[in-house]
Amino acid sequence: MKLRNTHRLPTALVAAVTNDPYNAGECDFTTSTLILPPQIYQLRLRYWDQIEEDAMDRIWSLLGQAIHHILERGAKDSAIFKGKNYLFEQRVFFQVDNRVVSTQIDHWVDGTLFDYKVTSVWSVIDGPKPEWTAQLNIGAYGLRVTHNLETTALKNVCILRDWSMNRAKRGQGYPPNQVKTVSNKLWTMEEQYDFISRRIALHEAAGEVSDEELAELFPCSFEERWAKPTTYAVMKKGRKTALRVFASKEEAENFFLANGGLKSDVLRIEVRPGEQTRCEKYCSVAPFCHQFKALKAA
Repeated sequence: MKLRNTHRLPTALVAAVTNDPYNAGECDFTTSTLILPPQIYQLRLRYWDQIEEDAMDRIWSLLGQAIHHILERGAKDSAIFKGKNYLFEQRVFFQVDNRVVSTQIDHWVDGTLFDYKVTSVWSVIDGPKPEWTAQLNIGAYGLRVTHNLETTALKNVCILRDWSMNRAKRGQGYPPNQVKTVSNKLWTMEEQYDFISRRIALHEAAGEVSDEELAELFPCSFEERWAKPTTYAVMKKGRKTALRVFASKEEAENFFLANGGLKSDVLRIEVRPGEQTRCEKYCSVAPFCHQFKALKAA
C-alpha cells in the first residue's frame, strides 16, 4: 500500500500512522476480515501494492489506537477491577473448520464483553451496526472455546468524536453524553459457530473467482455500500428545509400538484441524487472494483 501526504501533515503524524504496530499473529482470518464484504477483502489482497491512501484518512484510526492504549494502562494500574474476573486487550486464537481465526478482546469483565470505539454520533443513533454485533459475537465464541469464559452480555462503548453539547440540549434522539454504551444481541454458541463457518466459506469461495466474477457473484449489498437512495424534495420559496421528502419522483409530483405547484413559482421539486457513500469516500479498492464502475456508469 502507498501512503500519500496530500494534506501535508506534520512528519510525526505521518510516521505514527505509517508505523502501525497492528499484528494479528499467525492466522487464516481475523475478525475484521471475516466481517468485511468478500469483494472488498479479495480486492485488497489482489491489489495491495497498488492501493493508495492518504495519511489524513488514518487519523481516526490513530485516535482509536491511543484510546485502547490508555484504557489498557488504566486497567493495569486501577483498583477498580481488583477481585473481578477480567481480561483487557488480549488476542485470542481459535479454530473453525480447520481454519485459525484471530480476534482481539478489548475488555471482558464478569461476563460482559466490551468493545471500545471512537466513532461518529451518527453511527450510534440507529443502534448497533450489524458488523459490531458480529464482531462481539465472534469474540465471545473465541473466549468460550479458548478460556472457558461464558459471556452473558455484549456492549459497545462508543466515544463520540463529533458530539456537540448544543445539539444534545435540543434532544430529538441526539445522544445526551459524549460516551454512549450500546447493547448488542448475544447469539447462541451454535449461531456464533455457524456465522463464522459461513463467513470462512464465503471468503474462500470469493478467492476462487476473477475480479469480474466478484462483482457478479459476491457484490457488496446496498447496506455494505452505505448507499443512500435518490430522493425528491418538495421545496418552498423562502424556506430552507423541505416541505416533504419522497422516495419516488411520482410521489413528489403528486404532492407538488396537490398543493398547487403548477399555479405559482413558490414550490419546486429538488432532486437529491443518491450516493454509494462507502465506495465514493471510504473504500480504498474502489478504483479496482467492477461493481463500482458499473454503478458509476449507470
